[in-house]
Amino acid sequence: MMATTEQATVAEVLLVIASEFERDGHPLQAIKSLEAICQSSESCLPQLELKARIQLASLLLKYTDNGNVAKQKLEPASTLVKNIHGMHGLKCKYFSQLAECYDILPGHFKQKKTALKKGLEIVEIAAQQNWPDAAQWECHFQIELTKVAAEEGDRQAAIAAISQGKEAARRVNLEFQMICALGHAQLCLSGSSESEMKASMQECAALAPNLPADGSALPLQLHSTLLKALLLLRQGATSDLGELSTTVRPMLEQQLAQLLQNPQQCASPHSKYSWLSPAVLAGTVHLVAAISYRPAGKFANCAAHLNQALALVEAELERLAVLPTVPGAMELDMNPIAVREGRMLIRLKFYCLENTAFVSLTQMQMKRAQAEIAQAVELCQMFPTVLAHCHANSHLLVGQYAHSLGIFKSAMVHFTHARKLALSPSTEVLADILLALAALCDGNTTNHSKAQDALVPLARRVEELTGANEQAAVLFVSGIALVAQEDTPEARVRLMRALRLSHGTIGNHQVVQQCLCVLGGLSMVQGEVQQATDMLKNAHILAKNLGDPATQMLVLEQPTAPGHHQPIVAEIEAVKAGKKVELDNLHTEATANPLHKHILEYVAEMPEAVAATA
Repeated sequence: MMATTEQATVAEVLLVIASEFERDGHPLQAIKSLEAICQSSESCLPQLELKARIQLASLLLKYTDNGNVAKQKLEPASTLVKNIHGMHGLKCKYFSQLAECYDILPGHFKQKKTALKKGLEIVEIAAQQNWPDAAQWECHFQIELTKVAAEEGDRQAAIAAISQGKEAARRVNLEFQMICALGHAQLCLSGSSESEMKASMQECAALAPNLPADGSALPLQLHSTLLKALLLLRQGATSDLGELSTTVRPMLEQQLAQLLQNPQQCASPHSKYSWLSPAVLAGTVHLVAAISYRPAGKFANCAAHLNQALALVEAELERLAVLPTVPGAMELDMNPIAVREGRMLIRLKFYCLENTAFVSLTQMQMKRAQAEIAQAVELCQMFPTVLAHCHANSHLLVGQYAHSLGIFKSAMVHFTHARKLALSPSTEVLADILLALAALCDGNTTNHSKAQDALVPLARRVEELTGANEQAAVLFVSGIALVAQEDTPEARVRLMRALRLSHGTIGNHQVVQQCLCVLGGLSMVQGEVQQATDMLKNAHILAKNLGDPATQMLVLEQPTAPGHHQPIVAEIEAVKAGKKVELDNLHTEATANPLHKHILEYVAEMPEAVAATA
């Protein structure tokens, strides 16, 4: 017993010394002190060794690159947990720290979930004994389980976990309630019904006014405003006079400025549960602003925000030393702690590149688009686990590149890949729409049949789709399909509905010009010359304003009014010939670029750990 007491005293002293070393900025000496406890041949009290191993793992994760070593220090301590009676807080810290070790190691979803669930088992036992911290620890473990499920693409499990977290949060405090409500709202945005999305945002709005007014709640308020903006984008409510442009976007910019000016004042005890770091938040606000400007063709505003977001991301990635310095390095070759810290930045970089490429493709700036797409693809190949949710997007991007060049069979291949890799219902819908459009443009009878197979179920449930963008796209493409079937009356009905949505609700000039172009051609064939002329003229003006030569060519290819004077017809033909030369040159330059083949041959591979749950 005396030996045990002496060993306990030594261990306690070493723990105190380690804490003092860390406080004084000497982490390596702190690590050595804790190693002495763990490596001692004499046994000490299990709770002291467990405490030492938890503290040691925390230091290794914080100050070194030894994620694997931290895990190895913790895993053997599971036997210590079994030998300790009570001390629920220490046991919860152990499973939380073990889950954090698994979190930084790629492909350890299963092990992390197991650690978190064991932590919840401790909480359940402790709650029966009226442990006062049980609800807070339950919140913690449920929030972390939500993150794991979301990373895996298991949306149902994520919603189940955060719903249980919300129940526990009611027994803790208002901040935890808001954290869990925001987590639930964020998940609802990825595929729930319109009513569920609105209800989740209303819950956040009801909690927000009661948060502390000392600035510590500003990150939560900014998160809430950002989700409001994402909801409006999801609904397609991007017109210049809408709530997003007039209220939400200015509020976002104001809240972000306050947060960046006073980061210390905005610090909260719950900051470890923050969705995004200040740098990522700033980049995301710029990304949201850019996306909101894109539909109206305000590409200068869009580019300015995307450039600011990319500059923030690049600077932060460099500061964290996330990106490899050796060519060809892959995610598994990199420092897992740096990758973990930078994963939201990596995703943000992908989304910025994706949006810059969309603008370049619209304006047929093919050389610029190729460079941006190649970067996005390379990023997905470099970080297959971190960017698991982006693999479908990468194929959608490559498919739209192929479509822009008229390589429709290749576009269909990539849209099919995107459909298989999609981890959300909205991505599946988008892949189906684009696949159908490429199949129709290909002109092959068999492909027309494939387009119908993809469109018929979507057209039947168009009213159920949560976003006006999706509804307009389905109506437009199904209208094109009906034109191919020579069902002109129904085609016009659908195209007019798509036009009204795109012009009124969304403010999407790109879809408006496409609808006007096709409707103008149909009206001209029907002999409605004045209406057709007005529609085609407006379509051409929009296409010129957007810098979209492909749609300009489509307008010029529509039937001309019977009885046009020969000089006018000759003038139209001359403009058309000039535009054709321009597009042919763009096509030749694009296909001659070595990046062209590299982009079209790209195939994303879903990591096994994610694919198993998809």
